[in-house]
Amino acid sequence: MTLAVLLAGTDRRDRLRDQLRRAGATAVAEPDTPHDLAHLLRTGTGPVLLVAADLVAHDAVLHHLITEPGTRSVALTGPESAAAHGPRLRTARGVITGVTEVDDGVTFLGALRLAGPDRPHAASAVEHAVPAAEQVVPTAEHVMPAAAPAGRQATSPMGPTAANSGMPAVASAVPGGVRTDPDALLIGLLAGGVQLTTYPLRNLKARRCRSGAAVAEAETEIAGVDEERARLRIAVKEHDDFFTTVFVSSWSPMITRACARLGLTPTAVTALSVLCAVAAALGFAQAGRPAMIAGAVLLYLGFVLDCVDGQLARFTRRFTPLGGWLDTMADRAKEYTVYAGLAAGAARLGHDGVWWLAIAAMALQTVRHATDSWYGALQDTAAPLGRTGGALGRLSDRVIADGRSPVYWLKRIVVFPIGERWALIGVLAACTNGRTALLAVLAWGGAAMIYTLTLRGLRSRAMRVSVLATVDAVTLRDDGWCARRLPAVTGPLDWLVPAGLRLTEFAVVICVAVLREVPPWLTFVLLFALSMHHYDLIARCGAGYRRRWEPGWDGRSIAVAAGGGAAFPVVAAYTLCMLAIRVVTR
Repeated sequence: MTLAVLLAGTDRRDRLRDQLRRAGATAVAEPDTPHDLAHLLRTGTGPVLLVAADLVAHDAVLHHLITEPGTRSVALTGPESAAAHGPRLRTARGVITGVTEVDDGVTFLGALRLAGPDRPHAASAVEHAVPAAEQVVPTAEHVMPAAAPAGRQATSPMGPTAANSGMPAVASAVPGGVRTDPDALLIGLLAGGVQLTTYPLRNLKARRCRSGAAVAEAETEIAGVDEERARLRIAVKEHDDFFTTVFVSSWSPMITRACARLGLTPTAVTALSVLCAVAAALGFAQAGRPAMIAGAVLLYLGFVLDCVDGQLARFTRRFTPLGGWLDTMADRAKEYTVYAGLAAGAARLGHDGVWWLAIAAMALQTVRHATDSWYGALQDTAAPLGRTGGALGRLSDRVIADGRSPVYWLKRIVVFPIGERWALIGVLAACTNGRTALLAVLAWGGAAMIYTLTLRGLRSRAMRVSVLATVDAVTLRDDGWCARRLPAVTGPLDWLVPAGLRLTEFAVVICVAVLREVPPWLTFVLLFALSMHHYDLIARCGAGYRRRWEPGWDGRSIAVAAGGGAAFPVVAAYTLCMLAIRVVTR
């Protein structure tokens, strides 16, 4: 349920009210006084959309804000030409870090989607702006919090709070509603330590208009846009990898539109993608040339559908926590199933040691993904502080801002993302054999890991922030009964700790398998189960998950070392059962 608050005082009130309802608002409120607005913000718990009186936009723009998933607060942003009188914003990794006089190309467009926990801060910003003579006697609904909630900064780059900063008044009463200055409200939220992320205006149109002529011009511009086509392009990730951008996203919107018209859900498309990947693995396991070529084609189709499920979710605005979790888990399960198919096919041809190649490839990718996830968390922690990682960080930001330059694409390719991995596997499997494909994945993946760890290590030292100090480290490191008693390791490089623990556990399993002569395929099954367990932990990061009776990485390592080969199927079954229980009870 999303409440929309129309900040009135305009002759477009009726049209805005109808537009908000068409966009999916379950209720539209028009408070009469600043006190009513503050009271409205304080009494609710769900998300609320605050819309400026001078905003003229596509229905889809408001619909996207209303249906924005997650618990983050977002601000609609766009080019300066769309809001000449709006504040210019300074951003880092999509987070608004302050206002700036420099033309950075990002301007606030007058719409704020506040998550439930941030509503009291918006109420405080409104109440601070009301003159003392108009203050009402505080009640349970009007008492302001003494401090920002845990995890939020008490101050921001904006300086002092709205109460004493000399900012424009946030709200004032007018006939027919309460006229609120959304620009001052945004500044007040930033000053109160509220983290706001940008919601960039891409193919759709929105503009803040102060005159009837400007409104007419904006409405003409909006009418000239094919809204469905624009929504389809927005559903495609803006900054994706080279193979995905050129060979998938160039035509996948047509599949997305067809799926939407057929009424397919994103989860159904994910299931079709899994079926294609499993069929590809079976084709690779046959090792015959026709089967290998068919497997390569199915692998490509599976990857296309893997992109389409996310595009369909963004196009239809059908987001669920289970769907996001399933997409994350399915991606890895599909890739590792394909590794198994390649190993089985190569073994059928008489190649020795191919299961160990598949094991090494899976271990490498699991550890790499752990570093990717935690380095991303480190960047999210450092971004609001303005710490981008020194000269290397500034250089990387310039390359990314370049968009489609050769250096940009080289940077995207060299890290060996999933599109490039699947393309390499498909081409080599169709032309050669599974052993060659696995060797190529290991060689490129290993080089990419050395490259990324070197540069990220240098950047993280320049950021000078810790990421494990901000989370439940015991749970997310997957510590068991023994490891949780060890002293915590924090610092600029602590984002490497979870990946190091994954590597340690995998190394124990592999060493035991070699020493006890455990069949390589059984070792693969156990490591597959452990990988799914760790991806589940990453997917739940920040969701408040707490373990109750699980042994952790250290407990499983001890069980494998003590039990030898007999422990492999037991630990694998136990790990998968615990994963299933978490899914059912989530």
